[in-house]
Amino acid sequence: MERKINRMPSMWEDRFLTLMAVNDKLVLGGSIALHILNIIKYDFKNRTPDLDFSLIEALTEDELSVLIDFFNLSIQRSASDYNDTDGTPQPINISNVLERELILLETNPPHNDWDEFVKKYYKVDFFNKDYLKKKDWFELDYFGTPIKLTHPSIIFAAKMKYATDNRVGKQYKHFQDIQNINWDNYFPIIKSIQPHYSIDALIKDKNGNHTYTLEKYKFDIGIADIVDINDKLPF
Repeated sequence: MERKINRMPSMWEDRFLTLMAVNDKLVLGGSIALHILNIIKYDFKNRTPDLDFSLIEALTEDELSVLIDFFNLSIQRSASDYNDTDGTPQPINISNVLERELILLETNPPHNDWDEFVKKYYKVDFFNKDYLKKKDWFELDYFGTPIKLTHPSIIFAAKMKYATDNRVGKQYKHFQDIQNINWDNYFPIIKSIQPHYSIDALIKDKNGNHTYTLEKYKFDIGIADIVDINDKLPF
């Protein structure tokens, strides 16, 4: 059984690959990651995806500033970023932004041309809480470029939380994604996420043999080839 990943439209591909090249703490997640893995099909004609990233560790002020300046992004303001009396925007402190659980950024395309605005506008979300451990992300060969992807189970846990909470503005979007999970693909695909070990030269077991240390998880398409078609679903 051959497993193939999906390629993103070039506009979105260029965006997330460049962001991840600038900062290696970024781990691609959200609907885009699920679409790449062929777990859901994303409707790019009727929906505009956010670029969702988990983090393996906290961003520094300099790192966030570089991402904002390099990609011409701005910090999305919340109600607390405006003056209570006259609604005047208040200065945003980068150090305060880094304390938020979710860092929301957006592009600044020209507003005088609607078509150009729609073409160039997108959002970037950093999940700035519960930084990913080694077991929570894996390396994927994305058509010749190695990238980090969040484990699908973590993405779905977040989507289920948002899909069932009517206080979330995009509740229905997440509910649609949950409904559109391709379960026939899901379990063979996650079995393709395999641990990669390296020899720890500093540690030996009681017999004097070097021990192996988990280095990272890697997506190995070949693993899925041996999955029995009758063993797709665990129930």
